[in-house]
Amino acid sequence: MAFCIASTAGIVSSISVCPNRGVLLFSKRPTSSISVQKPVQCIASSEINASTAVRRSANYQPCIWDEDHLLSLTNEYMEDKYREKADKLTEEVRKMTDNVDKENPLKQLELVDNLQRLGLAYRFENEINNILNNIHNNSDDKWKKGNLYATSLEFRLLRQHSYNISEGSDRSKKFNL
Repeated sequence: MAFCIASTAGIVSSISVCPNRGVLLFSKRPTSSISVQKPVQCIASSEINASTAVRRSANYQPCIWDEDHLLSLTNEYMEDKYREKADKLTEEVRKMTDNVDKENPLKQLELVDNLQRLGLAYRFENEINNILNNIHNNSDDKWKKGNLYATSLEFRLLRQHSYNISEGSDRSKKFNL
Protein backbone atom coordinates (compact mmCIF):
# COMPACT_ATOMS: atom_id res chain seq x y z
CA MET A 1 0.00 0.00 0.00
CA ALA A 2 1.33 3.47 -0.78
CA PHE A 3 0.53 6.74 0.92
CA CYS A 4 0.84 10.06 -0.84
CA ILE A 5 1.62 13.06 1.34
CA ALA A 6 1.33 16.66 0.17
CA SER A 7 2.83 19.32 2.39
CA THR A 8 3.32 23.05 2.51
CA ALA A 9 6.18 24.59 4.44
CA GLY A 10 6.79 21.42 6.42
CA ILE A 11 3.17 21.07 7.65
CA VAL A 12 1.39 17.93 6.49
CA SER A 13 -1.84 19.11 4.91
CA SER A 14 -3.25 15.86 3.62
CA ILE A 15 -2.63 12.14 3.59
CA SER A 16 -4.39 10.00 1.02
CA VAL A 17 -4.30 6.34 0.08
CA CYS A 18 -3.62 5.58 -3.59
CA PRO A 19 -6.83 5.42 -5.71
CA ASN A 20 -6.74 1.70 -6.48
CA ARG A 21 -7.06 0.93 -2.75
CA GLY A 22 -9.70 3.53 -1.87
CA VAL A 23 -9.16 7.06 -0.66
CA LEU A 24 -8.39 8.04 2.93
CA LEU A 25 -7.90 11.78 3.43
CA PHE A 26 -6.74 13.66 6.56
CA SER A 27 -6.30 17.38 6.48
CA LYS A 28 -5.28 20.03 9.03
CA ARG A 29 -6.71 22.79 6.86
CA PRO A 30 -8.83 22.91 3.71
CA THR A 31 -6.88 22.02 0.60
CA SER A 32 -8.42 24.95 -1.27
CA SER A 33 -6.48 27.40 0.91
CA ILE A 34 -3.11 25.83 0.07
CA SER A 35 -1.30 28.30 -2.13
CA VAL A 36 2.15 26.77 -2.57
CA GLN A 37 2.76 23.03 -2.51
CA LYS A 38 5.97 21.13 -2.40
CA PRO A 39 6.26 18.02 -4.57
CA VAL A 40 4.15 15.05 -3.52
CA GLN A 41 6.08 12.34 -1.72
CA CYS A 42 4.83 8.73 -1.95
CA ILE A 43 5.84 6.21 0.70
CA ALA A 44 5.30 2.46 0.19
CA SER A 45 4.23 0.36 3.16
CA SER A 46 3.57 -3.37 3.39
CA GLU A 47 1.07 -3.17 6.24
CA ILE A 48 -2.62 -3.24 5.40
CA ASN A 49 -4.76 -0.55 6.96
CA ALA A 50 -8.04 -1.81 8.45
CA SER A 51 -9.89 1.24 7.19
CA THR A 52 -9.42 0.32 3.52
CA ALA A 53 -12.35 -1.39 1.85
CA VAL A 54 -12.02 -5.09 1.18
CA ARG A 55 -13.36 -6.16 -2.18
CA ARG A 56 -15.94 -8.89 -1.99
CA SER A 57 -15.63 -11.93 -4.20
CA ALA A 58 -18.57 -12.78 -6.44
CA ASN A 59 -17.66 -16.49 -6.44
CA TYR A 60 -18.01 -16.85 -10.19
CA GLN A 61 -17.67 -20.35 -11.57
CA PRO A 62 -14.74 -21.01 -13.91
CA CYS A 63 -15.44 -20.82 -17.63
CA ILE A 64 -16.40 -24.11 -19.27
CA TRP A 65 -14.68 -23.04 -22.50
CA ASP A 66 -11.05 -23.92 -21.92
CA GLU A 67 -8.39 -22.98 -24.47
CA ASP A 68 -8.07 -26.48 -25.92
CA HIS A 69 -11.79 -26.64 -26.62
CA LEU A 70 -11.81 -23.25 -28.33
CA LEU A 71 -8.85 -24.18 -30.52
CA SER A 72 -10.54 -27.42 -31.56
CA LEU A 73 -13.56 -25.63 -33.03
CA THR A 74 -13.65 -25.49 -36.81
CA ASN A 75 -15.28 -23.07 -39.21
CA GLU A 76 -16.50 -24.54 -42.46
CA TYR A 77 -16.50 -21.11 -44.12
CA MET A 78 -12.70 -20.88 -44.05
CA GLU A 79 -12.41 -23.37 -46.91
CA ASP A 80 -11.00 -22.32 -50.28
CA LYS A 81 -14.32 -22.43 -52.10
CA TYR A 82 -15.73 -19.74 -49.78
CA ARG A 83 -12.64 -17.57 -50.12
CA GLU A 84 -12.89 -17.81 -53.91
CA LYS A 85 -16.57 -16.86 -53.76
CA ALA A 86 -15.76 -13.87 -51.53
CA ASP A 87 -13.03 -12.73 -53.94
CA LYS A 88 -15.43 -13.07 -56.88
CA LEU A 89 -18.08 -10.99 -55.10
CA THR A 90 -15.48 -8.37 -54.17
CA GLU A 91 -14.51 -8.02 -57.83
CA GLU A 92 -18.18 -7.67 -58.80
CA VAL A 93 -18.58 -4.81 -56.33
CA ARG A 94 -15.40 -3.17 -57.68
CA LYS A 95 -16.93 -3.31 -61.17
CA MET A 96 -20.14 -1.80 -59.75
CA THR A 97 -18.20 1.14 -58.30
CA ASP A 98 -16.46 1.69 -61.63
CA ASN A 99 -19.64 1.35 -63.68
CA VAL A 100 -22.00 3.28 -61.43
CA ASP A 101 -23.83 6.00 -63.36
CA LYS A 102 -21.31 8.87 -63.59
CA GLU A 103 -24.08 11.26 -64.59
CA ASN A 104 -26.05 10.54 -61.41
CA PRO A 105 -24.03 11.45 -58.31
CA LEU A 106 -26.94 10.45 -56.07
CA LYS A 107 -26.57 6.82 -57.21
CA GLN A 108 -22.84 7.02 -56.44
CA LEU A 109 -23.50 8.39 -52.96
CA GLU A 110 -26.10 5.72 -52.28
CA LEU A 111 -23.61 3.04 -53.31
CA VAL A 112 -21.01 4.48 -50.90
CA ASP A 113 -23.63 4.67 -48.15
CA ASN A 114 -24.71 1.06 -48.75
CA LEU A 115 -21.13 -0.19 -48.64
CA GLN A 116 -20.60 1.59 -45.33
CA ARG A 117 -23.83 0.24 -43.83
CA LEU A 118 -22.90 -3.31 -44.87
CA GLY A 119 -19.51 -2.91 -43.19
CA LEU A 120 -17.59 -3.41 -46.44
CA ALA A 121 -16.20 0.09 -46.92
CA TYR A 122 -12.75 -0.94 -45.70
CA ARG A 123 -12.40 -3.20 -48.75
CA PHE A 124 -13.24 -0.42 -51.20
CA GLU A 125 -11.50 2.64 -49.72
CA ASN A 126 -9.86 3.72 -53.00
CA GLU A 127 -13.08 3.45 -54.99
CA ILE A 128 -15.04 5.36 -52.33
CA ASN A 129 -12.40 8.09 -52.17
CA ASN A 130 -12.49 8.46 -55.98
CA ILE A 131 -16.29 8.80 -55.97
CA LEU A 132 -16.26 11.36 -53.17
CA ASN A 133 -13.43 13.35 -54.76
CA ASN A 134 -15.39 13.58 -58.01
CA ILE A 135 -18.53 14.71 -56.20
CA HIS A 136 -16.68 17.22 -54.03
CA ASN A 137 -14.83 18.74 -56.99
CA ASN A 138 -17.94 18.82 -59.20
CA SER A 139 -19.37 22.34 -59.31
CA ASP A 140 -22.65 21.25 -60.93
CA ASP A 141 -25.24 20.93 -58.17
CA LYS A 142 -28.32 20.53 -60.35
CA TRP A 143 -28.67 16.88 -59.33
CA LYS A 144 -29.54 17.82 -55.75
CA LYS A 145 -31.55 20.97 -56.37
CA GLY A 146 -34.72 20.73 -54.28
CA ASN A 147 -33.80 17.28 -52.94
CA LEU A 148 -33.17 17.34 -49.21
CA TYR A 149 -32.20 13.64 -49.17
CA ALA A 150 -29.46 14.16 -51.77
CA THR A 151 -28.14 17.27 -50.03
CA SER A 152 -28.03 15.64 -46.60
CA LEU A 153 -26.47 12.43 -47.94
CA GLU A 154 -23.74 14.38 -49.71
CA PHE A 155 -23.10 16.52 -46.61
CA ARG A 156 -22.93 13.53 -44.26
CA LEU A 157 -20.66 11.40 -46.44
CA LEU A 158 -18.27 14.23 -47.24
CA ARG A 159 -18.07 15.17 -43.55
CA GLN A 160 -17.48 11.53 -42.54
CA HIS A 161 -14.57 11.33 -44.95
CA SER A 162 -12.96 14.55 -43.64
CA TYR A 163 -13.78 16.85 -46.51
CA ASN A 164 -13.77 20.49 -45.52
CA ILE A 165 -17.42 21.38 -45.97
CA SER A 166 -19.27 23.61 -43.54
CA GLU A 167 -22.95 23.63 -42.78
CA GLY A 168 -23.18 27.28 -43.81
CA SER A 169 -21.40 26.93 -47.14
CA ASP A 170 -22.71 27.87 -50.56
CA ARG A 171 -23.75 24.25 -51.03
CA SER A 172 -26.43 24.57 -48.33
CA LYS A 173 -27.60 27.94 -49.69
CA LYS A 174 -28.24 26.35 -53.09
CA PHE A 175 -30.96 24.15 -51.57
CA ASN A 176 -34.29 25.78 -52.34
CA LEU A 177 -37.65 24.13 -51.79
